[in-house]
Amino acid sequence: TDDDVFLDIDTILDQLGSSSGWDWWSCFKVGWPAPNAGKWRDRLSPSKVYPPFPSGSGYVFRTDSLRKLLSNPNFPEGTIGEDVTIGYLATRFNFRKLTNSLCHWSCDSRCAKQPCNVPEISVEQMEKVWGSYRQCGRICECHK
Repeated sequence: TDDDVFLDIDTILDQLGSSSGWDWWSCFKVGWPAPNAGKWRDRLSPSKVYPPFPSGSGYVFRTDSLRKLLSNPNFPEGTIGEDVTIGYLATRFNFRKLTNSLCHWSCDSRCAKQPCNVPEISVEQMEKVWGSYRQCGRICECHK
């Protein structure tokens, strides 16, 4: 995850302990246009859009799936970021996404219902979310 993200570790761990049949879990970005020209062009695919990729707001891999990624001798080069690179690899391996979770990964700082995280927040916002979490044990729900 990025350093501007608050994570509900207890809920995330509860989810991980009760789930099976998945390889990765995140807020996925789908249909994002891939730059096909210029300095930042994507050299991996002629496609006009990236494959689904996890948001920098956080993602989790099962241990065996992560080992598969890391042992891949053909790790792609030439993408504009690690999140997109992970998307290419996960697509190549047909990784299954976790769905129907206890909490939901957020891609932005809006408080969603039962979030696992609150991304892209300032230090002041982090303190507010932490206060809410300490008060009621949930992210975002104490100050609605």
